[in-house]
Amino acid sequence: MLDGVLLDLRSEDGKRWYQFERSDDVSVATYERFLSALTPLLLAGANLTTALGAVEQSTSKNEVLELTSNLRSRLNAGELLSQAVRRDGGAGEIVGAFIAAGEKGAGISFMCEEALSYLKTNSLLRKEIENALAYPIFVIMMAIVAFAVLAVLVAPEIAPLLQDSENGSMILMLSSFGSFLRDHFSTIMLSTAAVTALSFALRKQLRLGVLCEVFLLSVPIFKDAYKDWRCAPVARTMGSLLSAGMSFNSAIEASSSVAKGAVKSDLLRMNEAMKDGVTLGVFLRNEKTQFPERFTRLILVSDAVGNLEMGFQQAGELCQASAISRIKKLSSILGPTVVVVIGGFVAVLMLSFMSGLLSLSEGIS
Repeated sequence: MLDGVLLDLRSEDGKRWYQFERSDDVSVATYERFLSALTPLLLAGANLTTALGAVEQSTSKNEVLELTSNLRSRLNAGELLSQAVRRDGGAGEIVGAFIAAGEKGAGISFMCEEALSYLKTNSLLRKEIENALAYPIFVIMMAIVAFAVLAVLVAPEIAPLLQDSENGSMILMLSSFGSFLRDHFSTIMLSTAAVTALSFALRKQLRLGVLCEVFLLSVPIFKDAYKDWRCAPVARTMGSLLSAGMSFNSAIEASSSVAKGAVKSDLLRMNEAMKDGVTLGVFLRNEKTQFPERFTRLILVSDAVGNLEMGFQQAGELCQASAISRIKKLSSILGPTVVVVIGGFVAVLMLSFMSGLLSLSEGIS
C-alpha cells in the first residue's frame, strides 16, 4: 500500500550552515506539546482543520499557539501539513517526515502518534544522559573553580615565602600558572569564546558529531549504551512503518531519514544489499554493523518466523530499556570515579601546601 513512500530529509543537507543555525527553529519540546494536544483529537475522528482550531483555542503555551496559528495559515494557503511543518526547521523536519508518510496512506493521525512517540523516546534518553552526567560535571566544575582560586589568589601570596624551600616547588609552579592567568585573562576568555562560537557555527563542516561518535564507539564503557541509544527510536519507527503496510525497503529508506551516524549508514547499506538480492538474515550475519547484538538477534528470529514489524518494535523497546539501564550504571560508576580522581589531585595539592607551610614554619623557628 505504501511502497515508495519515503521520509526524505536529505534536502536539509543542501542548506547552508547559517540557514541551518537560524534561531527561529521550533524546539522539540514545542512539538511534543503540540502533538500531545493534536494527536488525541485526530485519533478521535476530528478532521485536521477542526483539530488545529481546537488546539489553538485550548493551549496556554505561547510557543504552541504561535506554531498552530502559523500552520493553519499555511494550510489555508494551500500547503500540505507536512510541508507546513517542515518550513519551521528544527524538529519540524522530523515531524514533517512522519506526517508526509501519513499523507501518502499511513494515516496522519497514526503517524502523528508515531512522531510523538519518537520525540518522547529521544527526549527520555537525552534526559537520562543529562541526569547521568550532571553530578560528574558539577564535581569537575567545582574542582576547576577551587583550583583557579588556589592558583590565582592563594599560591601567589605564599610563593614568595617559599622561594628557597625544597618543598615549595608545586606551590611555585601553581603561583606561576596563576600569574599567567591573571596577566592574560582577557585574552584567554576572548580566545575561548571565539573558538567555542566558531566550533558551534561550523560544527557541521568540522564533522564534530562524527568525531564524537567515533570516540563513543571506541570507548568500551560508552559503546554499548551509545548503540542502544541511537538504535532504539529508529527500530520503533521501522516497526511502526511496517505495521502501517509499508514495504520493507521503503521502510528502511524512511527510517534512515530520521536515523543518524553509523546506524543511518548501516540502514542504507542494508537497503542496497537487499536491492541486490541479499536477504536480511545473510546481511545481518555476514556484515559488520553498529547495531546492538540484542537487536540483531531479535530481528533474525522475527525474520525467520515472518513477523518483522513486531520484531522491530520489540527491538526498539529493548534497546531503549537497555540504553537507560546502561546510562544509569555509567552514572553510578562515573560519579564516584571522578570524585576519587579529583579528591586524589586535591590531596596531593594540599599536601604540597602543608609541606611548604611546615618548611616555612621550621625556617622561622
